[in-house]
Amino acid sequence: MRIVISKVLIAVMFVCVEANAETYYIDYENGRNNNNGRSEASAWEHAPGDPEATSNPSTTVLNAGDTVLFKGNAIYRGSITMNYSGTEGSPIIYKGDGWGEEKAILDGSFPLEGWTPCSSASECGENWENLYTTFAPSEASAFSSRLAEDGDFLWFAQDPNQPDPFFFDKIDYFTSVPPENQTVTSLIDSFRFNQSDSSYWDGSFLLLWVLPNMIQLRAIQSFEPAENKVIFEETNDPTGYNRYSLYNSPHALDQPGEYFFDDRPQLNGSHHVVLCPRDENNVTNGKITLFSRKYGVNIRDANHITVEGFLIRHFVGSEIREGIGIGSFTVAHLTKTGITVRNNTIIHNAHAEGGYGGIYLSNCDNSMVENNEVIENTGMKGIFCTNCENLTIRENTIQKAGGTSMGLYTGQDCSIYDNIISEGKGTHANGMTFYLGCERILVWNNRVTDCNITLTFEESGDLVFINNVLDGANNTSYTVASWGGMEGPATFINNVIVGSTSHYALYLSSNNPYSTDPSGDSVTYRTINNIIDGGGWEPSDPKQYRRSHNLYVGLGWNQASPTWGPAEGEVVDTVGSDYVAIPITEVFVDTSTNDYRLKSGSRAIDAGTDPSLFFPVEKFPGFDWSKDIMGLSRPQGLDWDIGAYEYVEGGGVIPTQLNLPPNHPNPFNTTTTIEYSSQVTGHLSLVIYDMLGREIRTLVNEVKTAGTHTAEWNGTDSKGKKVPSGTYFFQIRGENSGSSTRKLILLK
Repeated sequence: MRIVISKVLIAVMFVCVEANAETYYIDYENGRNNNNGRSEASAWEHAPGDPEATSNPSTTVLNAGDTVLFKGNAIYRGSITMNYSGTEGSPIIYKGDGWGEEKAILDGSFPLEGWTPCSSASECGENWENLYTTFAPSEASAFSSRLAEDGDFLWFAQDPNQPDPFFFDKIDYFTSVPPENQTVTSLIDSFRFNQSDSSYWDGSFLLLWVLPNMIQLRAIQSFEPAENKVIFEETNDPTGYNRYSLYNSPHALDQPGEYFFDDRPQLNGSHHVVLCPRDENNVTNGKITLFSRKYGVNIRDANHITVEGFLIRHFVGSEIREGIGIGSFTVAHLTKTGITVRNNTIIHNAHAEGGYGGIYLSNCDNSMVENNEVIENTGMKGIFCTNCENLTIRENTIQKAGGTSMGLYTGQDCSIYDNIISEGKGTHANGMTFYLGCERILVWNNRVTDCNITLTFEESGDLVFINNVLDGANNTSYTVASWGGMEGPATFINNVIVGSTSHYALYLSSNNPYSTDPSGDSVTYRTINNIIDGGGWEPSDPKQYRRSHNLYVGLGWNQASPTWGPAEGEVVDTVGSDYVAIPITEVFVDTSTNDYRLKSGSRAIDAGTDPSLFFPVEKFPGFDWSKDIMGLSRPQGLDWDIGAYEYVEGGGVIPTQLNLPPNHPNPFNTTTTIEYSSQVTGHLSLVIYDMLGREIRTLVNEVKTAGTHTAEWNGTDSKGKKVPSGTYFFQIRGENSGSSTRKLILLK
């Protein structure tokens, strides 16, 4: 009887907790901290957990099941730290959607005022007549702060200019010097450093490409005119690299959207700032903002926390964890559980060089990162998770990360699926990485394209990649690369691995402890039913690599007779004694629109094999590996197909696959053309949004036939009124398919 009573009491207590759960309302623009916070009309200005909160929100204790609800479309200038924990089934929820139709905005910046036109070259540099100047506060610094104009990034003045300044470290556009002209502390360039004034380069910085394939930022400490030489703090060895770029220099200010931030303080501690604005009106209307806060939401050591529905922007830093939108800013080493990060847009946050990410979770077990948009966060990773167990990362869109788009280090029993990743082109940045002791990681149904390398892994084991589309977009030599050190197998089943410039899409290192294990089945790499643009590896030790039923749309340097030949079921052509790849146009419907379904007559149809012998069911219980990327059961025909998509006569009923190239021209001042395409006939919407996520104009909202279409935007809103100069987004959305988004700039 005592046991029964105890259970009843526990149930009653649980119901009471749920019944007493509170919702607190936050309205930064109109709320007051001495309100009670329990209704829209009595909202607080600050949220619990904000270090700047006073009065009631600063003393409120959050309990399991409580929700902190932010007003939609309102800019909240502050940072939030989680000081309290929820419980399993009753998390504490910080919610940015649900009060109003749009997301609340967490913003780490404040308006920078006091701009005046420059008066001379000595004040602002050679192009002074087009520039404005002001002073930033003493607590700011060049690389732990950043500027924006009307919500969009402004960029440090750089020479040579980058075609896309977001990728400021793109070495293709750096200046090359002879090896003898660069040491670890000096650089000689008679074409640039040829002035007579020894103080000419004071305040300027350099980006230096050095070993091992990294960019190091250095201030110019002194200039020796007689030798055309600048001196800086010691770097890594530059031998064999020997490229550099001038950075954050008043002498590089030559185009709209650039600025110079003098890191040397004035006598009063302030910092001189010089700007070439995109629109001169913005310097007087408060639309130039200075990033100042180091994080958006700090999980800290809290458990059972949900953060959802925010637009998070303009956080910045130079220390490794600074600049994150959501994550483990402090006490990252402590174990947390039950963290959910969902439905957020994390955009235009910045790190000086190599930040941990827009979303960064460390030691977060039984947690979820889902349906977030992580877009254009410079100098940092997209989503980065370390030391997590039972973590799921799903249905996220990561576009244009400054570092690796998605990284998992030392993860165990994790699932990564249905993510879309593109444009990961920063130095030493890849699409997805799995490093340093990852174990039992299932990676499936992801689409990764146009990154330096779409997928890399090393020093891990029991990695399974299934139904992924990995496309190097013909911008990379390797599409997938293992750097070795594997402690267990990596298995590739029914993937598309294409887009290599050298037809060596699959690189597999042979330096693996697992393959030297004398006992058991210790084959490190298994590739079955994949479509591959060349590569792989043909070792003398059969424990390294086992392959079957792959189709090759390219052949690498190592895939030539007589040392290489197709394994069981593999598909290539032959011309005489030579092996020849299958033309990619004969395999897929249309790779130009990223349509990797198999076309009628493709030699991948019915050419695969049941891979059940290779799938480690015991490691991933409950996973249905017999489905294709669209959820179709395999086989649909006589046998399994090769590749991510199972062929269905007529294309099958599949979600609309969308392609959205950049608009042209961009920037524009009268009219710009937007091209978009869909693989199937269906309902499409094409909408223009401003930087706050507000809908400006709908250009398309109707059923469109399969194929390519165009729309024009003339810079007006839905009422025909001209919108201000600035940055906008255009988004295509298809029925049952998600969306694709790009940025455009209107100049007047």
